[in-house]
Amino acid sequence: MPVVNGKKVSSKTGNPIGRPNAIYPESWETVYNTWKSGDITAMEAMKQLSLTKTTFYKLVKLYEKKAQ
Repeated sequence: MPVVNGKKVSSKTGNPIGRPNAIYPESWETVYNTWKSGDITAMEAMKQLSLTKTTFYKLVKLYEKKAQ
């Protein structure tokens, strides 16, 4: 089974299998920078972005990896 962008691709339809990748909310950079500076807690940042804990930290990891 072929793999594209880390996802298996259906041989019948050619579409990726599984959940769509998480996307950054519109206000991501503002809230992220506020959180990193210590002005708000991680829980407050998650609330402002309407993200779950798992998704928030996954996006943080990806964002910080891109910044390097």
